[in-house]
Amino acid sequence: TLRINSQLWTKMERPLGSYVIYQWREGEVPVVDKSAWSPLVDKDVPEGSESGWHILRIPFKDTRILQHGRSKYRLEFCWESGPHRLDIGGVSLHLKPTGQCARKLAADDHIGSTGLCNFNNAFDLDLSARDVWEHLQAILSSDDAEESIWVEAKVRCHGGNDSNGKVLWRREAQNPVRVVVIGAGQRGTGYSEYALDFPHLMKVTAVADPRESKRQKMKMLHDLDDSMVFSDWADLEALDKIADAAIIATPDRMHAAPAIALARKGYHIMLEKPMAVSEEDCRDIVSAIEKAGVMFAVCHVLRYFPCNRKIKEIVASGAIGDVVNISHTEPVGFWHFAHSYVRGNWQAEARSSSSLMAKCCHDIDLIRHWMGVPCVKLSSMGSLQHFRPDKQPVAAGGSLRCVDCPIQDSCPYSAKKIYLEPAQRGHKGWPVSVIVDGEVDIEAATSAVKHGPYGQCVYHSDNDVCDNQIATMEFEGGRTASMTMMAFTESICRRETKIYGSLGELTCRGGEDISVFDFHTRETKRWGPFRPPLQTRVQGHGGADFFLVDAFIAAISANDAELICTGPRDALASHLMVLKAEGARKSNTVCDFTAALASDP
Repeated sequence: TLRINSQLWTKMERPLGSYVIYQWREGEVPVVDKSAWSPLVDKDVPEGSESGWHILRIPFKDTRILQHGRSKYRLEFCWESGPHRLDIGGVSLHLKPTGQCARKLAADDHIGSTGLCNFNNAFDLDLSARDVWEHLQAILSSDDAEESIWVEAKVRCHGGNDSNGKVLWRREAQNPVRVVVIGAGQRGTGYSEYALDFPHLMKVTAVADPRESKRQKMKMLHDLDDSMVFSDWADLEALDKIADAAIIATPDRMHAAPAIALARKGYHIMLEKPMAVSEEDCRDIVSAIEKAGVMFAVCHVLRYFPCNRKIKEIVASGAIGDVVNISHTEPVGFWHFAHSYVRGNWQAEARSSSSLMAKCCHDIDLIRHWMGVPCVKLSSMGSLQHFRPDKQPVAAGGSLRCVDCPIQDSCPYSAKKIYLEPAQRGHKGWPVSVIVDGEVDIEAATSAVKHGPYGQCVYHSDNDVCDNQIATMEFEGGRTASMTMMAFTESICRRETKIYGSLGELTCRGGEDISVFDFHTRETKRWGPFRPPLQTRVQGHGGADFFLVDAFIAAISANDAELICTGPRDALASHLMVLKAEGARKSNTVCDFTAALASDP
């Protein structure tokens, strides 16, 4: 997929903007106060039932045209109507008459309740005719492009399956949410980039990180004063409150202290997963959050991704009947596991956490969320199967580092293949950026491989976490689930889910599309593909990172904690499941989980 006329798009693109949420009971219509808010469309919401169809005129700046094949083009909306609350009955692209040609190009695809919830509202347009295409190019190149082209959509608001419906309207720039970032590694820096895309919504006011290069990068990105750059988060915490919220992305075992301290000072907290690596710390964090009365979001980012939200909606609708079993696989990827869990920060449980917690607390959380009923039993099996000294190939000759290894060109886990060859091609992103402290280039990457932990042989890397593991769960009513974490896969984190119901079977692969086979009609219905927004650089976890940060900032702006779906009690339940499953693996027992949430944190 290629954008057309890239220079023009750079000029015309706009931030997505913020949103205010109007909730209403089914059968009612929201009242919009236009004195403070500019609606997304140029017509009032008509009086009457929310089930009626209305024509909305959408500014062209809120759409994109993408090339799709040789002579096909695709129109995409870049604004959000709210989760599964808008039907599209028809879309028309209107071109203002200029020269000899005037056109109205329409696409009448009905996409049902997926609506405009996922920034992936695409309609194919037949622009293959030479005169139409030339006409469109002429308009796009003109000074009054935004007045010469617009989109009309036939839409229908509806309440969905729950009692509240939601409509989101674009908000004009107001005071941004002020945020401090504690931990400026890959995750903290990545979340902070939301402020670069949407400066009218979020502003980074301070950073704390012990590494000079990370502090300086954040200082440059966010134009921070020297007085707002700290080597120790405790120095920031010692000041009077200087922001509305804190994004905490320190190493796993260093989450509890800053989260508790900053919550007590009145900061809303967005905390990187896992929340903590012990039950005591998890409960202490929840207690501090609730006593302080601040908002709290654990970065279970996959819960916010539209595809996973849609799965929840389908299951809750009864489309597949009663859920009987969920089978879920997390394929980590052979070189990704070697990078992060053999050589990297999560290689040893004593210094970080188990691989089940570090990698799959996302997945256990999703399974629990989709099931919608309490877990009653847990068990787990797994081991460190391959990345051990006794598994090193004989031909390696006992080499401890890749640069000295005679089989470095043929070993699939060679640091040369994972880091140096991409760096040689000019790649400066993950994972090469992780191994270099400072500017990324081939010289710095080579030095890191020669002297640092990322150049160690994977069979001699002081690692002890499982490279394959299965967790099995029983939920209330006899429902069962299994989660498989596997290092040895071609696919990297393209999760696969099967949900078996009494009336149908749901399949999701890679978070990109969903299919449901109906046992009664013997027909298959599909949704997707689901993609992240086009206008943001916050693309981690397939774009799920964006939806998390966007929800957290919107919650603070609207003073509405319900916009956060991974709050303290919810996150605590998921983390306890992971901790108990890992405990069951080590003790070779089945854990009775019914009493795990009984005591207050």
